[in-house]
Amino acid sequence: MRKESIYYWCYYNIKQRCYNTNYAQYKDYGGRGITCFWQDAVSFEEWILENLGEKPEGKSLDRYPDNDGNYEPGNLRWATIPEQQANRRLHDTGKEWKWTYALPYGRWIGKFSHNKKVYHTRTCASPEEAHYEVLQIRSQMGLRC
Repeated sequence: MRKESIYYWCYYNIKQRCYNTNYAQYKDYGGRGITCFWQDAVSFEEWILENLGEKPEGKSLDRYPDNDGNYEPGNLRWATIPEQQANRRLHDTGKEWKWTYALPYGRWIGKFSHNKKVYHTRTCASPEEAHYEVLQIRSQMGLRC
């Protein structure tokens, strides 16, 4: 594989994130135990082209459906930036793991986890409405808000 290949650089960046402790984002990938299934760039490119097809314009690789999972068969897709933003991990607010985030076109969604399961609200018109929806769902589940 030539180093000019987009798949080579994609593989190279994955390996940096997962295994290079000096890499800026290592803590968010390898530091969390995320690994790469493929041992070399050639097998990576062959699998990508056979299973996901060529890289579409405006998309990049995303670990999906398990954002906490490895770079491996069954957990990759080509995704747009908004699709990847909707697939981010939850952040600790100090009390609970929950998050309200923006979707395209000024829409919002609430997200929280409980017992290792992630829950989403319906699409809302504002971050306040999305937060209210999270509180409603948690209340219905008998959880503290």
